[in-house]
Amino acid sequence: MALDATIGGASSNSFCTVAEADDYLADRFDVNGWDNYGTREKEEVLIAAADILDYLEWDGTPETTTQALQWPRIDTVDRFGNALTGVPDVVKNAQAALAFALITQEYVDADIAFSHINIDGVILDASGKRGLPSKVTRLIKHLYTDRSYVAKVHRT
Repeated sequence: MALDATIGGASSNSFCTVAEADDYLADRFDVNGWDNYGTREKEEVLIAAADILDYLEWDGTPETTTQALQWPRIDTVDRFGNALTGVPDVVKNAQAALAFALITQEYVDADIAFSHINIDGVILDASGKRGLPSKVTRLIKHLYTDRSYVAKVHRT
């Protein structure tokens, strides 16, 4: 399947192009090996990353009812409160970072290591944390509601 990054397109399957991913990842100090992959491999992993990101509970609503992906959206703002249009660079960058994590197998969808902890009378119950790599989350955490885990905190 060919990558289609048409903004708001009815058959789009990617938020960013291979060139945009290449540009973003070229500027990262902690990314080695992306250039070892060909265009076809990069397209496939970018499509997979878009599929994962597309299932997040993004703020706002899709711009049209015919668009294939969750972006562009209306009623969304950046971390400074500015209205967003199109597909924000942070979403494209998050897709590139997730694609890199997928292709290099750095992305492990693992459960959290504990289910009950008591620290000085504060109890933390966490269950089933399954989330995005922290590099990805940092880029887009202000644009979606994370429902990948449930945590309850109470004082005994």
